[in-house]
Amino acid sequence: PLVGSELITEKRATFVASPGLIRPELHTPWPNVVLAGDWVNNDYPAVLEGAVRSGLAAAKALHQ
Repeated sequence: PLVGSELITEKRATFVASPGLIRPELHTPWPNVVLAGDWVNNDYPAVLEGAVRSGLAAAKALHQ
């Protein structure tokens, strides 16, 4: 049986996506350098899933 629980909410877990905020693209001017992370321009906000998908896209771009 569950004896107790605790919920912790982090109010600053992601950055504020202010209007006009420019996030860098995955590709750079250098062919063997790509950016990855939750902070680059992708279809997800700055959360873990965005970071993972960005990393997968970066790996795919380098592998081509």
